[in-house]
Amino acid sequence: PTAGLSDSTSLSPSVTPTSDQTYTLIFELGTCRDTLDYILQVDPSPIIDLPELVLCPGDTIALNQADTTGRTNFQWTPTTGLSNPGVPFPNAWPSSSQNYILTAQRGACLDTFRQPVKVLDPTAFAGADKLICFGDQVPIGSTDTLPGFQYQWTPSSGLSSDIVPRPLAGPNSPTTYVLQTFLPGFPGVCERIDSVFVDVQTDLPLADFDWQEGGGCLGMKLSLSDLSSNSDSVAWYI
Repeated sequence: PTAGLSDSTSLSPSVTPTSDQTYTLIFELGTCRDTLDYILQVDPSPIIDLPELVLCPGDTIALNQADTTGRTNFQWTPTTGLSNPGVPFPNAWPSSSQNYILTAQRGACLDTFRQPVKVLDPTAFAGADKLICFGDQVPIGSTDTLPGFQYQWTPSSGLSSDIVPRPLAGPNSPTTYVLQTFLPGFPGVCERIDSVFVDVQTDLPLADFDWQEGGGCLGMKLSLSDLSSNSDSVAWYI
């Protein structure tokens, strides 16, 4: 067929077929005739989707998942947040999520890779400082969870769990707990740290009082004296 040929009468035409084709070259000399078949297979060069990469603002990650074997002339778009858009494995630090497209030459074909990069901005919240009495427990951390993230509290002593976002803390002595949030499989990426101080009141409040009579039987008056210790305030109840 002549489809895709620049010149069907030329000995060396250029071809741009859109599908597999068998071209037949016909030689004629007088009454003699000969033919030669050229079979061309067209690579559709689909877009190759690469696994999503995750990072946080201020982090840097290498775009190194594309198979560059036998490929040349690399070009990444968009160029936002890339160290060098003309190399196969640039470093990336976008401030927002991106779908990077890599084109690369493979012989006469142009291959295309799509590299999604998700930018997250998590926070690690260990909570406000706490004061408890010896033997009591108090929740620390937050009920808000980060999908896909893991949690690690240190030290683990005095905690109901050291891998949940909101454990119960009941240390025997004043303790600073450090919370680290991170993405498993992405070391150093999106790591966040916060801390909370749990103070422990070891001198427990002790309620005590004394009384003295101040009159006869009917309408007798009592004089009460507060003898409590280790307390900030006192309340009387009948």
